[in-house]
Amino acid sequence: MKLRIAAAAACLVAACGCGSSDPHEAELARGGTYTEALGGDPGNLHPLLAQQIATNEVVSFAYDTLINIDREGKIVPQLAERWDVSPRRVTYTLRDDITCADGTPLRARDVAANYEWIKDPEHASSQLGSALPSADFTVESDDRARTVTLTVPQPYGFLVPASGLVPIVCPDGLKDPKRLAHATDGTGPFVLEDAVADDHLTFAVRKGYTWGPNGATTAAPGFPSRVVFKIVKDESTAANLLLSGGLSAASVTGPDRARLEGQGFEKSEEPGGPQELWFNQRAGHPGADPSFRRALVAALDLDQLTKVVTQGIGSRATSLTVLEPRPCRTETARGALPGHEPSGEGLAGTLTLIYPGAGGPTAAAMELMADQLEPLGVKLTLRGLGGTAYQKALFDGGSWDLAWLSVGLAYPNEMTAFVTGPPSPAGQNFAAVRNADYTRLAGEALKTPGAAGCELWAQADRALLENLDVVPVATDAVLGYARKARIAEGIFGTEPTSIRLLAG
Repeated sequence: MKLRIAAAAACLVAACGCGSSDPHEAELARGGTYTEALGGDPGNLHPLLAQQIATNEVVSFAYDTLINIDREGKIVPQLAERWDVSPRRVTYTLRDDITCADGTPLRARDVAANYEWIKDPEHASSQLGSALPSADFTVESDDRARTVTLTVPQPYGFLVPASGLVPIVCPDGLKDPKRLAHATDGTGPFVLEDAVADDHLTFAVRKGYTWGPNGATTAAPGFPSRVVFKIVKDESTAANLLLSGGLSAASVTGPDRARLEGQGFEKSEEPGGPQELWFNQRAGHPGADPSFRRALVAALDLDQLTKVVTQGIGSRATSLTVLEPRPCRTETARGALPGHEPSGEGLAGTLTLIYPGAGGPTAAAMELMADQLEPLGVKLTLRGLGGTAYQKALFDGGSWDLAWLSVGLAYPNEMTAFVTGPPSPAGQNFAAVRNADYTRLAGEALKTPGAAGCELWAQADRALLENLDVVPVATDAVLGYARKARIAEGIFGTEPTSIRLLAG
């Protein structure tokens, strides 16, 4: 699964596949525009480089994956009509009717080229460490048989759900990656029509599309002719737009949700997060000292922070993986973090804390954190940043000491790219974590399928937690509201083929 770095409660993420029929066709509109709120600008739209939840949701409307995952966690066909898997190898057989947005057929060699592109270290693809554990794999294709075969050197327990969820780029786009920063070239149900930074993105439907999850099609009654993502950074504004009809759907987690209750909206609730505190462990930063990390975490009232940041509807995080289908469910955070003991011993100085957004519950929680630490000799400089600016600051290496973010995970191996390897900007290890126990245990877990593999992943996660390389604080309850529309949540956000506009 694609690894996503997200602002807290940026969008709903769960698993769902959708068919093409609807038992209530008389209630459905013919065509029309579906408009969804997006909490921040998605930035670069190249799907093989995407890291933010906002980016991954947007590009999923234009790019398909080989397989999909339904609400029960079952793998279902998409571009691939079937697959044969062993512990070290998977062979995908493609459907024979897939076309790119320009009408050219998608061949097996075109799919294989995506994995070769990912392997190239010059591309620094976000898929490495999440979709595939490393670049140490081979890919073969057979256009006549419509097969693509991936082989890894060691058994990999999540080979199909991970490699099969790579977004597939068509040949012209793969050859011109700079163009994909602001355009799309995929096989998906929509094509990007226009985009204005920090304002909106408009997608037009593709007619004749029939290869969505489990054969979903854009010809289904109620399917929209256009999808608009409107950048709405303030939840009060999103609530106002929902009430006035300016939006079809939005997630609202703060106090504005009270205004939306009882208004006839379709409502959903999904887990989000966990929201986490990270330390910059580069030389010269206090977070490089394990004793400092322990003293600072002990000084914080994490229960109080949880109440504030989730507006009282969330709970303390018990795991690093909370998103469905979540094959490993051990509550690794229980008992791993120090208790609340605000002695202040070993604490002093001024620290820069970066966090996503400029207001709302997250900002209130950051101010609470500053208030808790100030009497103990630590002054926090708070920097609330928009999505693109936050991502840039997070990976630049030196401009922050503490970071508040949510690394949204469904599979435990997705964390590996962010806590191993070279520190950013050379790699994706943005906090410069060096944890030999985690690296060893994660390496063993990658080779071990089933329950035994999950136990090794749990041990690896506990190695991170006990060393306070990452501090999971809160799990959100993310509430979604839809007006005159029915939608289902997919692996990257709203499942594109699930949208049905209602008449009236």
